[in-house]
Amino acid sequence: MRVGITGANGYVGTILRATFAEEGHEVIAFVRPNRVTSESAAAMAGVAEWRPYEIRRPPSGSAISDLDVLIHGAWDLTLVSAGDVWGVNVSGSQQLLRNAADAGVRRVIFISSMSAYEGTRQLYGQAKLACERTANSLGGVSTRLGLVYGPGWGGMAGALR
Repeated sequence: MRVGITGANGYVGTILRATFAEEGHEVIAFVRPNRVTSESAAAMAGVAEWRPYEIRRPPSGSAISDLDVLIHGAWDLTLVSAGDVWGVNVSGSQQLLRNAADAGVRRVIFISSMSAYEGTRQLYGQAKLACERTANSLGGVSTRLGLVYGPGWGGMAGALR
């Protein structure tokens, strides 16, 4: 199975790509162009291909039509204003999800957050919830991750360090 992962250099993305590769799937890693270094490229052992990805300019359907599964985990956490979060993260994510549906990607999974729930007052949760709704309306699924913890200092453990 060809599995595309956006945010493949992030903490969760790194774990996902390693797991899918170990299971024998063909992993296509979508990463920010400025985040690909010789170190990260070496760490991508088992990745069949890496493709540049920017949430501001999601790939067109033709760039993802060869995937069986798309896992969308990319999110720009440096953005803090509502305009930037909605204009970049939400808009870019929703466009990617629509492009995947239009391209016939069989399964689309949106990595959301436990912060996404009806009535949340948090910008992050509201933005993730909007993307969940788009994914679900297009036949995709969303998974709400909690406090991400594991080896190394990524995820929530890194933020609390």
